[in-house]
Parts: sequence; C-alpha cells; structure tokens
Amino acid sequence: MTSEIKRYYKKLYQNYGRKAEAVQHISYQEQCKRFEVLNELLTPRESVIDLGCGLGHMLEYLRENGYEGSYLGLDFVPEFIESNKKNFKGDQSAQFKLFDLNTNKIPMGYDHLMVCGVFNNIMEDNDKFMKKLLLKTYAAAEKAVSFNMMSTYVEFFDENLYYFDPVYVFDFCKKELSPLVVLKHDYVLGSKGFPYEFTIHVKKV
Repeated sequence: MTSEIKRYYKKLYQNYGRKAEAVQHISYQEQCKRFEVLNELLTPRESVIDLGCGLGHMLEYLRENGYEGSYLGLDFVPEFIESNKKNFKGDQSAQFKLFDLNTNKIPMGYDHLMVCGVFNNIMEDNDKFMKKLLLKTYAAAEKAVSFNMMSTYVEFFDENLYYFDPVYVFDFCKKELSPLVVLKHDYVLGSKGFPYEFTIHVKKV
C-alpha cells in the first residue's frame, strides 16, 4: 500500500471520525451486509485476522452477532490502530497492530483471514498486488481466506476505485491456491441496488 493511499485514509478519518465513511463505506448498515457475507465460514470460537481492519467495525459486527473467538486487527494507518486500542480496550480477546503489507509477515496460527476492501484502491499494479497478497494470506491461514472486491459486472464505474473480473480472480484462486473456492456475487448491499461487488472464500486443503 502506498503513502498516497495512507494519506487518503488519514484525511477520511479526520473528516468522519469513527464512522463507516472513514474507511470508504457508504454506511454501517452496508458494512454489516458485507461482513455477513465475508464471515459465512467463521464459527463463534475460531480465531480470525482482519487484514486492513480500519476502525474495527468488523469486530463490532462479530461481537454483536455472538462471536467469542480471538481477533487480530491489522492496518497500516497509525491513527486507526490507536483509536481501536482505546475503543476496544475492554475486549480481552482482541488485539490491534500496525502492519505494513509490503514489509511485515502475516502472523501464523489463525483459523481465518479476512480481507475487506483492501483491493478497492487504485495502485501502480493492482493485479500483482492482488496475487501476491492472496498467496501470502493463504499460506498464513489455518482454515480459509475470505476477501471481497469491486466487480467488473456493474452498471456504473467509479474512476477512483479498482474493479476486478470475478471470473479471472476465481480462476487464479482455483489454479494457484486451492480447489475449494466459493464465489459469491448474488448479494446487494443497499435496500435497492445492483450487486456491484463479490466475495470469494478459499478453503485450505
């Protein structure tokens, strides 16, 4: 992730505080739908890494829905991590750490690895970044990797976001990661809308 993207999220945080908009979501309600799909494989007591945890909204969602497992949130924005440490200081099963995807190794020993929204920003080589990160997350996870992306099957393109062909990503996961791959492209985030993103679950073999 680049320093430009880091500055972008710092500015959003300055403008919106701990709201969903600070991490490029339209609303907390749409975030929750995203989290629901992303965490379909996670059981209440399994451990999870939230890679690109932002402001810990996924942890809020999980705890509200009965999740009791060990959680580790990783992000490259210092302000996010410091805010999370204060906000979740009473949660003894949750940790937050500053993390650089380019230099740090993903911690081992966690059942599930979640990657929410990390692939949406435009960078120098999105395809290379995607493949490298998925290989690293799959190697680190004990049971599964789940991630979401903006889809090329949309009726509108935002020039500030990056869109992946879900068939292309599915093919990469099947050939390079695992034969056990689930592609979800049937959910709508708002009350009225079009399925403009997709989620993929890659199960370990």
